[in-house]
Amino acid sequence: MRELREETGLHPTSARSIGSFDGSANHHEAFLIEATGHVHVDHHEVGDHVWWDRHSNLPVHEHVHAILRMLGH
Repeated sequence: MRELREETGLHPTSARSIGSFDGSANHHEAFLIEATGHVHVDHHEVGDHVWWDRHSNLPVHEHVHAILRMLGH
């Protein structure tokens, strides 16, 4: 939760683990996090960001689809 705050400026209010996923090159621990505030990306930590509405044609890795399926999306 500290990383979220440091890298985005968001203030997490709750978090729950939703599972572990193996991608093509990495292992991922996924959490559903509720947060308040406005995004202020630290460009020393994060190269870029985008809010994805799941409807636009944004290329994502397969583990992202697996995580969304677990959430019922």
